[in-house]
Amino acid sequence: MEIDNLSMKEIKAVFFDVDKTIYDPINNFIPESTLTALKKLRSNGYKIGISTSRPMLTARAVPGLMDIPWDGMIIAGGQQIYSQGQLVLENTFTQAQRNQIFRIADRHHIPVYTVAEEVFFTEMNDLVRRFIKMFGIPYRTVKPYRGQASYLICLIHEEDQDILPLFKDVEGICPIAAGPINHDIFKKGVFKSDCIMKLMKYWGYDPHAFMAFGDTLSDAPMLEAARIGVAMGNADIQTRKKADIVCGDYREDGILLLLQSLHMI
Repeated sequence: MEIDNLSMKEIKAVFFDVDKTIYDPINNFIPESTLTALKKLRSNGYKIGISTSRPMLTARAVPGLMDIPWDGMIIAGGQQIYSQGQLVLENTFTQAQRNQIFRIADRHHIPVYTVAEEVFFTEMNDLVRRFIKMFGIPYRTVKPYRGQASYLICLIHEEDQDILPLFKDVEGICPIAAGPINHDIFKKGVFKSDCIMKLMKYWGYDPHAFMAFGDTLSDAPMLEAARIGVAMGNADIQTRKKADIVCGDYREDGILLLLQSLHMI
């Protein structure tokens, strides 16, 4: 889709993935250009929101993220939806789903990164250390799963290892690639795209009247659902194919420059 042909007047809200979209997880900061873009968007009448696989515990750990006056937040891949800081919808894994997922992972020695009231890995190996470095994760606790509540279940595995069939009999879940060595587990029907549209309806808007920025295949459904889907310059090839526009890298003022070119700020 050509930028000149986009119907900008239909956009009521702009949603952003967090890691490697608005936040640099390696250097642990949100670029100043992105903060400027967010402030100008809001002052120009657009609602702004985040749509992240991060549960609230690790979202709060991102420096400055919760200082931004977000109108909406899709947290833990859609398990929690917030409007103006208030929780308006929650849809978490069942205990049976969690037990089955962790049992299969343990049986096949697939490390799991999980977040709820605490953050831990079920195993530690070189691949997990690579994952920690790749996403700048400060947590190193290793412990077995013992029935804890869990908002994020992330499988860490070799890039050429097809492990998803192992989980095919777990009802009501859907694993989606979130990086080169990791898959996030979502509940079926609880994706970023569905939850943004629910929030848009809650606000009284056309459910598709939003713009979305993302960088991985876990963001692809929301890019497709958005009136304008934007893949970051650092996004993988498959995610770029799902987007209407590709902007610059998150480290190179990509968000600010695109919004300026569209005269949104």
